[in-house]
Amino acid sequence: NPLATRPNSPVSQTLLRSDSLPSRMSAFACSSSVAKVSMKTPAAAARKTVAVRPMFSRPATSLRVTNGARVNMMQVASPYLKYYETLSYLPPLSNGEIARQIEYITRNNWSPCIEFDAVGGGAITRDYNASPGYYDGRYWAMWKL
Repeated sequence: NPLATRPNSPVSQTLLRSDSLPSRMSAFACSSSVAKVSMKTPAAAARKTVAVRPMFSRPATSLRVTNGARVNMMQVASPYLKYYETLSYLPPLSNGEIARQIEYITRNNWSPCIEFDAVGGGAITRDYNASPGYYDGRYWAMWKL
């Protein structure tokens, strides 16, 4: 548009004013150019199509992270129900029953341990901090067999 290039033209003055947004938009619309469009046949367009390959190749069956039905959600420790880890939640066992439990643990590629907690007796409490998710007595010394 030749009017937009002149410094004192009405179109350039409209572009400089900040209070006339519709006027500026129409001035930009007047100075736009039309792109040249070339028509091609579908066969010519198909020849120029380039296949895009993925950057990383993945196997057809990819592993997905899911929170399935077999996964247990984190539980809040109840002060009334005392839960214990490893073999301590079981009733008193004989030496043969303990041996069978240890065989079961090692057969599943788990590590059998002996636990030690002289202070709290294995109970989970909230003695020193009342913030959510913090429990005293969650961890105690364990000796790997």
